[in-house]
Amino acid sequence: MNPSNNNNRFFVQRGTVLACCALWAGCALAGPDQPGTIANPVAPARAPSLGEQLDAQGIAVHGFGSWYSLYNTYGVGRRQDQNNLFLMLAADFDLEKLLGVKGASVHLKQSYAPVASNVDYGPALGDIYGAVAPFVPKKARLVQLSYEQRLLEDALKLELGRSNPATSFMQPACAFVFTCFNPLTLMNGSVFAYPFAYWSATARYNFDDNRFAQVGGWLLNGQIPFESGWNWREERHDGRFFLAQVGTQTRFGEALYPSRFELALYRSTKKQPNPSRTVAGTSTLLDRGSAPKVQEHADGILFNWQKTVYRADGGSRPFDTNPRSLTLEGGLSSSLTPGVTGGVDAFGFIGVNALNVIPGRPLDSLGARLSWFRVSKDFQARLKDAGRLSGSAYEQPRDSFVAELNGRFVLGSGVTLDPFINYVLQPSRFQNPFAEQRPASGWLFGLGLNFALDPLLGWRH
Repeated sequence: MNPSNNNNRFFVQRGTVLACCALWAGCALAGPDQPGTIANPVAPARAPSLGEQLDAQGIAVHGFGSWYSLYNTYGVGRRQDQNNLFLMLAADFDLEKLLGVKGASVHLKQSYAPVASNVDYGPALGDIYGAVAPFVPKKARLVQLSYEQRLLEDALKLELGRSNPATSFMQPACAFVFTCFNPLTLMNGSVFAYPFAYWSATARYNFDDNRFAQVGGWLLNGQIPFESGWNWREERHDGRFFLAQVGTQTRFGEALYPSRFELALYRSTKKQPNPSRTVAGTSTLLDRGSAPKVQEHADGILFNWQKTVYRADGGSRPFDTNPRSLTLEGGLSSSLTPGVTGGVDAFGFIGVNALNVIPGRPLDSLGARLSWFRVSKDFQARLKDAGRLSGSAYEQPRDSFVAELNGRFVLGSGVTLDPFINYVLQPSRFQNPFAEQRPASGWLFGLGLNFALDPLLGWRH
């Protein structure tokens, strides 16, 4: 393999997606028996749990866990697997209760991955979609440490500290979040996926309960996957990432057919060496003597939407927050800057999610989604040049497609099982340009198990 592949492998590993954003999803499946009857006498008052005692003082503690497994038959590294166990502890401090500072709070999250196998699974797949595989070279890391201040009767929220854009911006645009990611911000924007935390400042204004606008800025750090998040003095920042977003959202209980629409613009000021062209107009891989062309920034636009189009009750129960229903979802994102290092030109998806359709299991859901990825012309040229050097001609088209079936099954209070099946068509060698194997279409199987740690730790009854 060409030695230059090492640098390329490091770059593309920035595009990995961590499933910690899906760690908590679940609620009780059945309510308690009615007290006060002969069969069910009133039980004596129980002592509050540790979590409830802390809540009363202004400290909310939570724990989450997630097991995430992958197995593939597609790409350049076929028939591989990856297994990960993520644990996260979180605490929110209400400074109004603790110190009398009105509208102020502090948020702290720390993650730990006791199991993280096959770290280079994403690059081994080769394709852009390999970014769905977690990249966990360091097991413990700071996920969030921020100060939040609410003003104007909580309409305005300011936050300063360590966070990821996905903490409050760019929430998953798909009902099934394990495989829901946007390659433009990951690859072109140079932003590692959640839970990597950057120094940041954000502001959000809620015009009402449904409409909002927010802006934010983050200091980029290309080495952040290999750091704990606490070594602040040793960090080396290589650019800034800015994001502006407007959106509107309604929910079941306040709208018969809820919807969500979001539009965002981003800019990364990290310098962007062209992946395939030098200042002399030659190939960056074939002409090592010439410097690459450099873009001073990378810009992009993102649009996501969701819309409920069917409910079995026809709207006769307007306050039902969990009706049997069908929701369509979609998104389209595009790079606005040609020649950027990241090499993603456009991304889109459309899907459907069915809620409460399995008899006797009202909290389960089933979904299907079709995604599309397009490599930029410059990165396509790089892949072809890399193929010449490796002796394996690269003939894949710029477009790749992924068809997906997924589900969420609630197993108990705070425990969900999330399986998914993907078929990847026309994968590229995006994350492994010098691989000698031809990237083959095929399957990706995944399974997630999410659970709440609060009951195990005695924080909640």
